Amino acid sequence: MLKSICDNLEQLKTMTDRPLQKHLLDLNEELLKDAIMVLEHVDVATRLLLSDQWPTIHMVLAVRHRLLSNIAVADEDVETIKCLKSLLIQLLDSYYVINDFHGIAAIFDPRLKNNVVHGVP
Repeated sequence: MLKSICDNLEQLKTMTDRPLQKHLLDLNEELLKDAIMVLEHVDVATRLLLSDQWPTIHMVLAVRHRLLSNIAVADEDVETIKCLKSLLIQLLDSYYVINDFHGIAAIFDPRLKNNVVHGVP
């Protein structure tokens, strides 16, 4: 939804709805783009793990590791983005629970055999 707003921002600003125009004119476009970039990593991870056609349990560790590295807080991030990333990391720690089955599945998947280092593919 944020991406749609960002992509159509100029058209939305020309709408006649005054309260909406006021909110859109106050919108920090750079911050919106930065937030979208962070959230796109979550979207990619979700899409990688959602499949009705094949199992994805072997990818859970690798996707989690990549996601955490992609949303790591950087010094150059603005304060709002740092807060967003910190919140996402907390949520991942709470809801993205890893157990032994994920590690075993990663180890036994021949495609990941050479990439396993210290239990993280």
